[in-house]
Amino acid sequence: MQVIMMATGQLKTVPDGYARNYLLPNKLATAATAENVTQAESKQAQTQADLATQTKRYAQLMDHIAQTTVQVSAKANDQGKLFATVHQDAVLAALSKEQIVLPATALTLPTIKQLGEHSATVQLPGQTAVNLKINVVAA
Repeated sequence: MQVIMMATGQLKTVPDGYARNYLLPNKLATAATAENVTQAESKQAQTQADLATQTKRYAQLMDHIAQTTVQVSAKANDQGKLFATVHQDAVLAALSKEQIVLPATALTLPTIKQLGEHSATVQLPGQTAVNLKINVVAA
């Protein structure tokens, strides 16, 4: 029996008993009628178009991030050593001031305990990692 898997939208051939007794009653799949197949194909085409748009948006964002230098202020002593490490929240807040909104999981921040220039890695899904320049200044 041919069914359309609800989670993926794929057309699969499965044994009749498996479809009737498990997949269809648990709403994990629908029967592959002509109408359902065309609906699934249009839904898949829409998903592919959305993915292409998102990938393009991510690529533009990554180019913008690569050219951006973020300034973070922190308390430091006379030798330039920070009293506390610069945290991810401070960098994300500084990025939001630059009109760049990132999820916390996209930013990999090294331990920053000195004033000066540092770099962090930004990785968005489906994109290559870029370096974000962070300038830590005394507050």
